[in-house]
Amino acid sequence: MSSEKIKLGLVDDHALMRKGLVNLIEAFGNCTIVFEANNGEDLFKKLHTHPLPDIVLMDIHMPGMNGYEATEKLAKAYPKIKVLVLTVIDHESAVLRIMKKGARGYLLKDTSPYELNRAITEIHQKGYFLNDIVGNKLINNLKELSEPEEGYSLLTEREIEFLQHCCTDLSYREIAEKMCVSFRTVDGYRESCSEKLQVKSRIGFVTYAIKEGLVRL
Repeated sequence: MSSEKIKLGLVDDHALMRKGLVNLIEAFGNCTIVFEANNGEDLFKKLHTHPLPDIVLMDIHMPGMNGYEATEKLAKAYPKIKVLVLTVIDHESAVLRIMKKGARGYLLKDTSPYELNRAITEIHQKGYFLNDIVGNKLINNLKELSEPEEGYSLLTEREIEFLQHCCTDLSYREIAEKMCVSFRTVDGYRESCSEKLQVKSRIGFVTYAIKEGLVRL
């Protein structure tokens, strides 16, 4: 296993909050901070002058370019950089809005250091972090999420099976083993489902599967 540290960028308009996070995260031992930014505009300036991070810890309410705008722009301009939201906001509309913009996880600022490190690690390894905050909000607000009405009928049986496995904690490589196919085949299912259902993330797959009754809660 590689010993290379996970590179992080911090985007928060409160300097004291950023400094506290730097000290906490550096103490984890598996992460390093490559830059700090005080809003979205500052984030994109730092991306041009600093090493690119693997993950950006993103606040939502900031002066200038806020977290919603920055997350959406980042997902389009730097799709390999993943966003983990870290905020005090616990409103369902905020969770749904920023996850649809491209965020890969959502944490409140009163979370434990262990949970923060777990979220960073899982996003780095799996590409997403699905916790109770996100899961419960998605389940309670499925009607607010727009999915193509005819998408389900376009899916093959194997693609439906793939979506069902996406609702577990299995990695894509483990899903391939479960389905007795190659990782490349599963990657094909992922791309096909993404195109047919017009969703860009695993959380989108989970939301769709729940909405269509492909899994039981």
